[in-house]
Amino acid sequence: MTLPKDVLGTASTLNRALGLGYSVVKELPSSPDLDEAYRRAKAWFGGPLSDGVYLLRVALRHSLGVEVQPQLVPHQATSPCQSVSMEPGGR
Repeated sequence: MTLPKDVLGTASTLNRALGLGYSVVKELPSSPDLDEAYRRAKAWFGGPLSDGVYLLRVALRHSLGVEVQPQLVPHQATSPCQSVSMEPGGR
């Protein structure tokens, strides 16, 4: 399958984000603060990662000509994920 450069870039970035998500889930049981770890994981999967999947869908549809005018709607401003970092010790 041949992908346009922008779709390939989006897919590559999303793949790295999914890899990070997998690492986060693997480390959950050994976290010293399980409630905080689960909250941060839920915020990551429900916010930035979900947005990345949506962006990939839009990019694919646009490249196929199904959606000529993509409507990119950012995640709601009230989402807790905007201030959450998945880096160790991040907030």
